[in-house]
Amino acid sequence: MTDASRLHVRSIVCRAMDDVSLSVVLVTGVLFVYQDGVRNLRYLLPFVLLYFLAAALWESLYWSRFTYHVTDEDEISIRSGVFRRRHRTVPFDRIEHVRLLESPASRLFGVTGIHCETAGTRDKSEVELRYVSPETASRLRNTLESRRLARSHASRSDETRLYDLAPCRLAAYSLLRIHYAPVIFAVGTVVSIAILPFEATASLDVLIVTSVRSVLPVGFGSSKWGGLIVLATIAGWGVGAARSAIRLYDFRLTRDDDTLYRRHGLLTRVEAEIPIDNVQIVRCSDNPLFRALGQTELEIQTAGGSEIMPFDSKTTLVPLAPRADAEEIARLVLPFDFDETATVPKYARRRYLVRYLLAGLLAASATVLGRDYAAALASIPLAASVIPVLVALVAAHVRWSNISYAFGTDHLRVCNGFWRRREYILPYRNVQRYTVSQTVLQRRHGLSTLRVETAAFPLSIGASIPDVDTETAMEFGDRLRRHL
Repeated sequence: MTDASRLHVRSIVCRAMDDVSLSVVLVTGVLFVYQDGVRNLRYLLPFVLLYFLAAALWESLYWSRFTYHVTDEDEISIRSGVFRRRHRTVPFDRIEHVRLLESPASRLFGVTGIHCETAGTRDKSEVELRYVSPETASRLRNTLESRRLARSHASRSDETRLYDLAPCRLAAYSLLRIHYAPVIFAVGTVVSIAILPFEATASLDVLIVTSVRSVLPVGFGSSKWGGLIVLATIAGWGVGAARSAIRLYDFRLTRDDDTLYRRHGLLTRVEAEIPIDNVQIVRCSDNPLFRALGQTELEIQTAGGSEIMPFDSKTTLVPLAPRADAEEIARLVLPFDFDETATVPKYARRRYLVRYLLAGLLAASATVLGRDYAAALASIPLAASVIPVLVALVAAHVRWSNISYAFGTDHLRVCNGFWRRREYILPYRNVQRYTVSQTVLQRRHGLSTLRVETAAFPLSIGASIPDVDTETAMEFGDRLRRHL
């Protein structure tokens, strides 16, 4: 593979279809809300056809100007750009892991995309070949692996299967996850349909709105807020569950020597290669529903991975499994062992109690003062004002009891959260820096927040021990220096 190569010629059509799919939803929404509503959708098909022809022309120019080749110096070189030429050379030792992706369009035309993620690229893949033939994609990946890891991957018949996601477990995972984004979007959309003013015209969009209003259940007052929110929540949860099921369909995790292979996807088929040496952090996540069933989710993050957006900031190794099985797989990635687990001081619980009591008293005061202005608040009994106080007592204890940490011989363990509990495990050797901070109230009680960061992005926003004893937090630096 020393000569310059081009993308597969079918990539022109596939890339054009990908470009169109990103715009159809936006244009459909604009046509719907504009004057005349749904009648404007008659312009959608001509727009799609014209857009596809323009995209195909552009992608043809892009294809003719795109070349790549693997050099003898263990580098991959890419030349691209229609008007602005770009030449990139990426050494193999910078590549963290390789992924093969098959979108619906690429599967239809029999081509595959290959993505190589490198350390330091956090917004997109540094090397992206969309699309090449499946044989070329497999050969490229094997070449990258064999030269980067200094071992032959011509045959991967000795793979060890670590985990398979059964259909029943996939359904449980999809339904039991808390789907924040689609639920919020569904509630906002349906509430907007219910409360936005519409003129009494015969347009089809008004008929849709009035139909949605008419099917709402009765018994929730004139505005039917209760039924509206319930229906929107169920709809959003269903959409989120369907997205999770489609994304993780036929999930498999295998291991070949020092490399993990993750395969999943119904519409977009993903096959990712993850070198174990590049793993920075292991994270077990669960929610109250998972914990009640004794299940957890196992995730990892590698240095410089590109999946760092707020709603997708990890690589899932085990979507759902008993905790003991998940920990067994985690130890294959990062061997760890902890003697005992410590909790934050009990007087930190008083801080949480005061914080939640103030919030509860504020809510109760607003409810009492608003009785003269809102009929819904007037229907709430005055005795219910003590509920926030009782909730504050329970919430303070729950918050305190779900914070723990452990300093092992070679690893640090941090556990935090109740609704979304996350347990981080990371080797001391991967620590890039640590910070010990104090607020004004923390200084009064001799408490601090210890935050540890690695080259993996999620740690910079989530792996911290709040309200730990200040002396213990400062001792972590001495422990880290002794280890290094």
